[in-house]
Order: sequence, then C-alpha cells, then structure tokens
Amino acid sequence: MNKKLPTFFRIDDQVFFSMAGLSIFALLILAFRYATHHECSPIKLQVVTDNLIAENNITFKAESTGATSYYWDFGDSVTKNEQTYSTNHIYKKGGHYWVRVLVNGECSEFTDVVIDEKHVNVSPLLPMIAGPDTAYLHEAVTYTDTSPNSTVWDWRFGETSGTDGVNRKATYTYLTPGSKKILLEINSNPNLTNEKIIIVIDRQAQKKITAKLNQENPRPPKVILLHEKPQEEPLIKQQQAEPVKPKEEEQPKAKPRAPDISVELFKSMLYEVADGTKRASDFSSYLCNNLSMEISFDNKVVTFTKMCEELKKLGKKKIKDFPSIIIQPNPETNCIKTITVSIKRKGFLGL
Repeated sequence: MNKKLPTFFRIDDQVFFSMAGLSIFALLILAFRYATHHECSPIKLQVVTDNLIAENNITFKAESTGATSYYWDFGDSVTKNEQTYSTNHIYKKGGHYWVRVLVNGECSEFTDVVIDEKHVNVSPLLPMIAGPDTAYLHEAVTYTDTSPNSTVWDWRFGETSGTDGVNRKATYTYLTPGSKKILLEINSNPNLTNEKIIIVIDRQAQKKITAKLNQENPRPPKVILLHEKPQEEPLIKQQQAEPVKPKEEEQPKAKPRAPDISVELFKSMLYEVADGTKRASDFSSYLCNNLSMEISFDNKVVTFTKMCEELKKLGKKKIKDFPSIIIQPNPETNCIKTITVSIKRKGFLGL
C-alpha cells in the first residue's frame, strides 16, 4: 500500500519545471561567458601632449594588443567612444583629473593628469610716461605712454579723483600750481602702473615776484669814464698784445657701460639663484647696482631682490621653466631698466 507524502514535501509541477528551466538557462550563460572570456592584455596609457594647460588640445594614447574599441572617461564628466587607440580632449579649467580608458568593454586602465590654468596675456612692461617735467597754469600739456604692448589707458593728473584720459596720448590743463603726481595704469591691471612727478608754474605770479624784486633791488647805473687823451693808441696796443690762444675743447668723458647679457644667460643665472649658488648681488653689474628696482615677476610687481628671495625659497627642483623673460637695457648706459619674468612651476608628481 502506497503512502502519500505529507503536503509540505510536495512540489508543484509548474514550479519544478520553472526552476529546472532557469537552471539550464543560467548554465548556458555561464558556458557562453566561459567560452568567450579572455585575459586582458596590458594597456599602455600615455599623455602625449607636453603643455597641460586649460583650453589646450591634449592627446591621449592607449596601446593594447587586440584592442578594437576604446571608451574614454576624462574625469570632468566628459566621455567618448573611439575606434582607434588615440583621442584628444580639451579641459575648460585647470585641476587634477583621473582619466580612464575601457578597452573592448572589459579591460581598463587609469592615469592622473594635472591641468594648469591658462595664463592671461598682459603687457609684460610697465607704462612709460613721456612728457615735460614742468607745466604751466591754464596751459595745456600733453603726455604719452611709450610702452609697446599697451591697449587700455587710465590717466590721472592729480587734481581730480577720476580718470582724466583714456588714450595713449593724454592732454590736460592744470588749474592749480605746485607739485603734481601723474598716475598711469594700462591694460586694466593695477600691477601695471607708473607715476611721474611734475611742477606746475603760475607764469603771472612768477612775473609779479620778479618785478617786485627788481623794484626792491634796482640795478646801479653804468658809469663810463672818458679820458681827454688815451695814453696809447688803441690800434698799437692791440697789435702789441699777444694773441690769445683758443682753448682746446675738452672731449666729454665716455660714460661707463654695463656689460651685455643675453636672455639665455639671464635665465641660467635665475636657475642658479633658485639652486642657492648665486644671489641678487651677482646681477649688480648688469643692473648698475639698482637691486631694488621694481620688476614684473609672475604678473606681480616686486623688487629684483624680492624675486631672487622667492626663487631661492621655491628651489630649483620645483621650477619647470621660465617661459617668458624680457629684459630691456638703457641705450646709453646698457643698464637693464625693465625686467619681466614669468615662471612655470612643476605640478603633481614633479610634472
């Protein structure tokens, strides 16, 4: 006599066949993945571009054996699919980014890049104010900026609180006499500012003072003595007198000139300053001992000595390059009168 199984041991036929079907399907998928799976080949991920600067076109390469598709994630929410191992990308702003490439949809590799901010191009030279050192009351006087790369000007002539001129050449009429300071800012950059001190003279007041002095101290009249008969004939006396020898004109002494220095030698000496083997005083002969002159360093106005101190503090190992150095000597003395230095620091991992 057959015994019936308890109810809780019984399995419904539909449930049994469903579970069996799912098991077979899972085994088929596992078998397919096992048959199609292959080991990942090494991926050589490279950043080809040297200047990693925002808004520059940067090239990446991912070399791998048997690769046919590349999925790129540039770390700034931008992705791209490529069929070749090379791709380009432009970062809109500087920062530290992780770049990932997925090869054939299975194998991936990472690298990090440090993108520098784009430098704003400004005039590398301070403005140079050309014009007279003396002006006259109620008479127009003109001053000109002779710096080569100026595009925007803000002239202030020291009598008002606002701008008095917005062109390369500015004309102004003073209403009060005395010492005045002319200020000029170029390219809307407060670090590119120069000044000139002038004297404003009141012609009428000067004439009144001169007339008053003449009244108080009149000149004595000239007295001419007449002789009845000259003791010697003037012509004979003139013939007997020895001829006066003309004085030899003294040749002006040549002004001492500073030695020449090239941009490459100047850059090399700056590296030595950062390395601690040279000091600011080693530039004395080229600057005519004016080590406290103001220069443009990394878009800041500092003294030459201060720049050398900052380079030594930074150290040569942290300096990647000096991408722009401009030195301008005085035509008469050859002393360097303007200096502009831009510096590029090494980024993450010394890159």
